[in-house]
Amino acid sequence: AEVVILHGYIILFAVVLPIMPLFAYMNSVVEIRVDAYNLINAQRPFPLGADGIGVWRAVLSIFNTIAIFSNMAVIAYDTDLPEVVLGLNISGKIVWYFIICLFMLITMVSVRMVLPNESLETGKSMARQEQCENLVTLLQDSNPNRDVSNVGQRKQLKKVE
Repeated sequence: AEVVILHGYIILFAVVLPIMPLFAYMNSVVEIRVDAYNLINAQRPFPLGADGIGVWRAVLSIFNTIAIFSNMAVIAYDTDLPEVVLGLNISGKIVWYFIICLFMLITMVSVRMVLPNESLETGKSMARQEQCENLVTLLQDSNPNRDVSNVGQRKQLKKVE
């Protein structure tokens, strides 16, 4: 959650404070060092598995879309760029704002469609993991006479005999 919030601050306010990515990098370095210290000198947390980033993918997508509109609004209305460079008045700024936002949204959607969500190596690893799980499940199900609940008791009885 911390990384997503930091990402949100960077992309939503990068135009207002261009040095913010540097501050975020320094924050991440300090956080990694503190986490490393805590892992070495404190009790380690119990690791829990996850299938992916889950709902955070949608949150990041929403942040990215909102960032397009907020950053372009700051550029269009709080800077002199459209007036000085392009010579636009207020109605021209509005049209320019929506055209640039539309272009950036189309670019963002195009990049999402072209680039896969996972790398080829990750896809191969996931396919191998699924194949191994299917094999283990098949081997466990192939012996229907096996009673798993009494395995420990049978071992003890064999030792006594």
